[in-house]
Amino acid sequence: MPSSNSMTYYISAILAIVGTVGYHNLVKKISPTIDPVVSIISIYLGVLILGVIMMPFFYSSQKIMDSVHQLGWVQFGIAICIMVMELGFILMYRSGWDLSAGNIVTGVFINLMLLVIGVAILHEHLNIVNIFGVFVCIAGVTMIEYHSKAVPISHAENAPIETIISPHSVVLKVTDVSSEVGIPDGHPNHYPAPVKIVQ
Repeated sequence: MPSSNSMTYYISAILAIVGTVGYHNLVKKISPTIDPVVSIISIYLGVLILGVIMMPFFYSSQKIMDSVHQLGWVQFGIAICIMVMELGFILMYRSGWDLSAGNIVTGVFINLMLLVIGVAILHEHLNIVNIFGVFVCIAGVTMIEYHSKAVPISHAENAPIETIISPHSVVLKVTDVSSEVGIPDGHPNHYPAPVKIVQ
Protein backbone atom coordinates (compact mmCIF):
# COMPACT_ATOMS: atom_id res chain seq x y z
CA MET A 1 0.00 0.00 0.00
CA PRO A 2 1.17 3.59 -0.65
CA SER A 3 2.35 5.94 2.04
CA SER A 4 -0.18 8.42 3.38
CA ASN A 5 1.46 11.36 1.57
CA SER A 6 1.82 9.64 -1.81
CA MET A 7 -0.90 10.39 -4.35
CA THR A 8 0.89 8.86 -7.34
CA TYR A 9 -0.49 5.43 -6.44
CA TYR A 10 -4.07 6.67 -6.91
CA ILE A 11 -3.49 9.25 -9.66
CA SER A 12 -1.82 6.63 -11.88
CA ALA A 13 -4.83 4.33 -11.52
CA ILE A 14 -7.22 7.19 -12.35
CA LEU A 15 -5.19 8.05 -15.47
CA ALA A 16 -5.26 4.40 -16.58
CA ILE A 17 -9.04 4.20 -16.09
CA VAL A 18 -9.78 7.49 -17.87
CA GLY A 19 -7.45 6.60 -20.75
CA THR A 20 -8.91 3.12 -21.18
CA VAL A 21 -12.53 4.35 -21.16
CA GLY A 22 -11.70 7.05 -23.71
CA TYR A 23 -9.73 4.56 -25.81
CA HIS A 24 -12.60 2.09 -26.18
CA ASN A 25 -15.15 4.81 -26.86
CA LEU A 26 -13.01 6.29 -29.65
CA VAL A 27 -11.96 2.94 -31.15
CA LYS A 28 -15.66 2.10 -31.48
CA LYS A 29 -16.10 5.31 -33.53
CA ILE A 30 -13.33 4.59 -36.08
CA SER A 31 -14.74 4.64 -39.61
CA PRO A 32 -15.33 1.09 -40.90
CA THR A 33 -13.98 2.11 -44.31
CA ILE A 34 -10.49 3.12 -43.13
CA ASP A 35 -7.75 0.52 -43.28
CA PRO A 36 -7.12 -0.64 -39.68
CA VAL A 37 -3.33 -0.63 -40.09
CA VAL A 38 -3.37 2.94 -41.43
CA SER A 39 -5.53 3.92 -38.48
CA ILE A 40 -3.09 2.34 -36.00
CA ILE A 41 -0.10 4.07 -37.63
CA SER A 42 -1.83 7.46 -37.41
CA ILE A 43 -2.71 6.81 -33.75
CA TYR A 44 0.89 6.13 -32.81
CA LEU A 45 2.19 9.05 -34.81
CA GLY A 46 -0.01 11.11 -32.51
CA VAL A 47 1.38 9.21 -29.48
CA LEU A 48 4.91 9.94 -30.70
CA ILE A 49 4.22 13.67 -31.01
CA LEU A 50 2.58 13.81 -27.57
CA GLY A 51 5.46 11.81 -26.07
CA VAL A 52 8.08 14.21 -27.43
CA ILE A 53 6.13 17.18 -26.06
CA MET A 54 5.72 15.60 -22.60
CA MET A 55 9.26 14.25 -22.27
CA PRO A 56 10.93 17.42 -20.86
CA PHE A 57 8.36 17.55 -18.05
CA PHE A 58 9.50 14.16 -16.72
CA TYR A 59 13.27 13.96 -17.21
CA SER A 60 16.32 16.06 -17.91
CA SER A 61 18.14 15.63 -21.22
CA GLN A 62 20.86 13.54 -19.53
CA LYS A 63 18.33 11.11 -18.06
CA ILE A 64 16.61 10.86 -21.43
CA MET A 65 19.86 9.76 -23.08
CA ASP A 66 20.47 7.24 -20.30
CA SER A 67 17.00 5.83 -20.93
CA VAL A 68 17.66 5.57 -24.67
CA HIS A 69 20.75 3.47 -23.98
CA GLN A 70 18.64 1.06 -21.90
CA LEU A 71 16.21 0.27 -24.72
CA GLY A 72 16.14 -3.37 -25.78
CA TRP A 73 14.06 -6.26 -27.07
CA VAL A 74 11.36 -5.71 -24.45
CA GLN A 75 10.22 -2.48 -26.12
CA PHE A 76 10.03 -4.25 -29.50
CA GLY A 77 8.04 -7.07 -27.93
CA ILE A 78 5.63 -4.58 -26.38
CA ALA A 79 5.26 -2.91 -29.78
CA ILE A 80 4.18 -6.24 -31.29
CA CYS A 81 1.70 -6.83 -28.47
CA ILE A 82 0.26 -3.32 -28.84
CA MET A 83 -0.13 -3.79 -32.60
CA VAL A 84 -1.96 -7.08 -32.07
CA MET A 85 -4.15 -5.56 -29.33
CA GLU A 86 -5.07 -2.47 -31.37
CA LEU A 87 -5.86 -4.51 -34.46
CA GLY A 88 -7.91 -6.94 -32.39
CA PHE A 89 -10.10 -4.27 -30.79
CA ILE A 90 -10.67 -2.42 -34.06
CA LEU A 91 -11.75 -5.62 -35.83
CA MET A 92 -13.86 -6.68 -32.82
CA TYR A 93 -15.95 -3.52 -32.85
CA ARG A 94 -16.23 -3.61 -36.64
CA SER A 95 -17.52 -7.18 -36.53
CA GLY A 96 -20.39 -6.19 -34.23
CA TRP A 97 -19.19 -6.42 -30.63
CA ASP A 98 -21.01 -4.06 -28.28
CA LEU A 99 -18.95 -1.48 -26.43
CA SER A 100 -20.58 -2.59 -23.17
CA ALA A 101 -19.62 -6.24 -23.62
CA GLY A 102 -16.45 -6.33 -25.73
CA ASN A 103 -14.07 -4.79 -23.21
CA ILE A 104 -15.58 -6.67 -20.26
CA VAL A 105 -15.34 -10.07 -21.94
CA THR A 106 -11.77 -9.55 -23.14
CA GLY A 107 -10.79 -7.96 -19.83
CA VAL A 108 -11.97 -10.97 -17.84
CA PHE A 109 -10.05 -13.43 -20.02
CA ILE A 110 -6.96 -11.20 -19.96
CA ASN A 111 -7.03 -11.12 -16.16
CA LEU A 112 -7.58 -14.88 -15.95
CA MET A 113 -4.58 -15.49 -18.23
CA LEU A 114 -2.43 -13.07 -16.23
CA LEU A 115 -3.52 -14.86 -13.06
CA VAL A 116 -2.32 -18.18 -14.49
CA ILE A 117 0.99 -16.61 -15.55
CA GLY A 118 1.40 -15.01 -12.13
CA VAL A 119 0.86 -18.31 -10.32
CA ALA A 120 2.70 -20.63 -12.70
CA ILE A 121 5.69 -18.44 -13.63
CA LEU A 122 5.99 -15.70 -11.01
CA HIS A 123 4.93 -18.00 -8.13
CA GLU A 124 2.28 -15.64 -6.82
CA HIS A 125 -0.13 -17.10 -4.27
CA LEU A 126 -3.92 -17.47 -4.42
CA ASN A 127 -6.30 -17.88 -1.53
CA ILE A 128 -9.80 -19.34 -1.51
CA VAL A 129 -11.36 -15.93 -2.13
CA ASN A 130 -9.22 -15.44 -5.25
CA ILE A 131 -10.23 -18.85 -6.59
CA PHE A 132 -13.90 -18.08 -5.93
CA GLY A 133 -13.43 -14.79 -7.82
CA VAL A 134 -12.20 -16.72 -10.87
CA PHE A 135 -15.46 -18.69 -11.05
CA VAL A 136 -17.47 -15.49 -10.55
CA CYS A 137 -15.63 -13.92 -13.52
CA ILE A 138 -16.38 -16.93 -15.74
CA ALA A 139 -20.04 -16.86 -14.71
CA GLY A 140 -20.19 -13.13 -15.37
CA VAL A 141 -18.83 -13.50 -18.91
CA THR A 142 -21.36 -16.25 -19.59
CA MET A 143 -24.24 -14.04 -18.44
CA ILE A 144 -23.00 -11.01 -20.41
CA GLU A 145 -22.81 -13.02 -23.63
CA TYR A 146 -26.15 -14.79 -23.14
CA HIS A 147 -28.82 -13.67 -25.61
CA SER A 148 -32.25 -15.25 -25.62
CA LYS A 149 -33.35 -16.21 -29.13
CA ALA A 150 -36.96 -16.92 -28.13
CA VAL A 151 -39.66 -14.58 -29.44
CA PRO A 152 -42.57 -14.31 -26.99
CA ILE A 153 -46.00 -15.28 -28.33
CA SER A 154 -47.28 -11.96 -26.93
CA HIS A 155 -45.42 -10.23 -29.75
CA ALA A 156 -47.87 -11.71 -32.28
CA GLU A 157 -49.87 -8.50 -32.31
CA ASN A 158 -46.77 -6.66 -33.55
CA ALA A 159 -46.15 -9.06 -36.42
CA PRO A 160 -44.97 -7.60 -39.76
CA ILE A 161 -47.77 -6.50 -42.11
CA GLU A 162 -47.67 -6.69 -45.87
CA THR A 163 -49.99 -4.32 -47.74
CA ILE A 164 -51.23 -5.28 -51.21
CA ILE A 165 -53.27 -2.70 -53.06
CA SER A 166 -55.57 -3.78 -55.89
CA PRO A 167 -58.16 -1.75 -57.85
CA HIS A 168 -61.02 -3.17 -55.74
CA SER A 169 -59.59 -3.91 -52.30
CA VAL A 170 -56.78 -3.54 -49.82
CA VAL A 171 -55.43 -6.79 -48.38
CA LEU A 172 -53.54 -6.70 -45.08
CA LYS A 173 -51.60 -9.93 -44.61
CA VAL A 174 -49.95 -10.60 -41.25
CA THR A 175 -46.86 -12.79 -41.46
CA ASP A 176 -47.16 -16.18 -39.75
CA VAL A 177 -45.72 -15.43 -36.31
CA SER A 178 -45.68 -19.08 -35.30
CA SER A 179 -43.09 -19.86 -37.95
CA GLU A 180 -40.89 -17.04 -36.64
CA VAL A 181 -40.78 -18.52 -33.14
CA GLY A 182 -40.29 -22.06 -34.45
CA ILE A 183 -43.70 -23.57 -33.53
CA PRO A 184 -44.52 -26.50 -35.85
CA ASP A 185 -47.83 -26.96 -37.64
CA GLY A 186 -50.41 -28.80 -35.54
CA HIS A 187 -49.00 -27.56 -32.23
CA PRO A 188 -51.70 -26.22 -29.82
CA ASN A 189 -49.98 -22.82 -29.82
CA HIS A 190 -49.62 -22.59 -33.59
CA TYR A 191 -51.23 -19.41 -34.96
CA PRO A 192 -51.87 -19.32 -38.73
CA ALA A 193 -51.37 -16.04 -40.49
CA PRO A 194 -54.68 -14.14 -40.45
CA VAL A 195 -55.80 -12.23 -43.51
CA LYS A 196 -58.09 -9.24 -43.30
CA ILE A 197 -59.69 -7.86 -46.44
CA VAL A 198 -60.94 -4.29 -46.44
CA GLN A 199 -63.14 -3.43 -49.42
